[in-house]
Amino acid sequence: MEPSKQDERLVMKINDYRSFSNIFLLIAAFMSIGWFIPEQAKQMGTIFGLSLWFGLIGASVFCLLLSLKWTREWENS
Repeated sequence: MEPSKQDERLVMKINDYRSFSNIFLLIAAFMSIGWFIPEQAKQMGTIFGLSLWFGLIGASVFCLLLSLKWTREWENS
């Protein structure tokens, strides 16, 4: 049985969102290294640095949850 085009698109969408999640998490991890560098720690402690860091983690979790939701839908269909 060959998968339909709609299933193929859904699998591509799931994989894309998982990749986006990993990319956002990787960028947040690199930014968190800034807290260990004395000069960068001042910038990371600002509202802008913290909001950017939390925003990246939030985007990562959001993309991961969407991909998990679509995975469940795809497995149940």
